[in-house]
Amino acid sequence: QPALLGEIDSMKESGLVDSSRPFWLANLVSIQARPAAIKSLSERQDVGHIYLDYQIELIKPEKVGPVEQPRGNVRGANPTSGLLAIRADEAWAMGYDGDGILVATLDTGVDGSHPALASRWAGNHPSYSGHPEWAYHDPYGGNHGNPVDSGYHGTHVTGTVCGGLPGEVIGVAPGAMWMASRGIDEGGIDQTVSNALDAFEWM
Repeated sequence: QPALLGEIDSMKESGLVDSSRPFWLANLVSIQARPAAIKSLSERQDVGHIYLDYQIELIKPEKVGPVEQPRGNVRGANPTSGLLAIRADEAWAMGYDGDGILVATLDTGVDGSHPALASRWAGNHPSYSGHPEWAYHDPYGGNHGNPVDSGYHGTHVTGTVCGGLPGEVIGVAPGAMWMASRGIDEGGIDQTVSNALDAFEWM
């Protein structure tokens, strides 16, 4: 990217580019620029594609009717019908419950005090001592120390991934630790692909 970034910096000096952000996760550069700058950059041999930094939309969950009662007792709690449908209880019985694994979600954040999640937030692990920002990323509101959720969608999703004891076992990997980025649905600010890339690079 050096030659491309050099031209973008020159365009900033002339007022054609307002801001830029290079990414390493993928060979991409995000810019806010005038049409003339975009046209000029599109003619470069080292630019393969230019597209709008389009918005990410949160898909709201749908309400469903009553579900069948779960069967059996696994890990000290009754698993939900969805976990039984994917046979998660059988994986747990073989010793595969996520123990020793770190999972991550990119959503509206996570309620760090939720009883099914709080004890396994990676920020509470001794190896993260003094650095909660290693386990929770908030690109809009700063790091709060403990995870928060602006819309509870992220708490729901993280619960689906790894919600477990001491709360009700609701997650596929209830033994896993988790980290999260609050990168979606943040206080009226439109989130885009570049915001997601920022969160994934942090992860």
